[in-house]
Amino acid sequence: MFSIVKNQTIQECSRMERQVSEMSRQMSELEQVIRELRSLSQMDEPVARLRNQQNRLDYQHSVLEQMMQALDRSALSYIGCENKICDFSEQNFVVHRRQEVGVNDFTGVANVLSGM
Repeated sequence: MFSIVKNQTIQECSRMERQVSEMSRQMSELEQVIRELRSLSQMDEPVARLRNQQNRLDYQHSVLEQMMQALDRSALSYIGCENKICDFSEQNFVVHRRQEVGVNDFTGVANVLSGM
């Protein structure tokens, strides 16, 4: 059976969201550095290496953001399904009517079966 620890999943999703934000900040900072270096002479090689690093960082950012969104959607879907199950079980409260139970005398049947 599939189950998750809801609180831990929500905390992990929040942690990933902070990482995505931090990576976005670093990417902006890197873009600013590249712009500044391009204005200087003899900086073609360092700028190219920084562009390469920027592309890798952009890829990692995209992957992490997709993972965060998938985890978030999974947690929301799981919690929603769990709530639907709880609601459904609470709505199906059945009251059974009290019934009288009598005692039957099967001695006559026992005599018939034994051949008497």
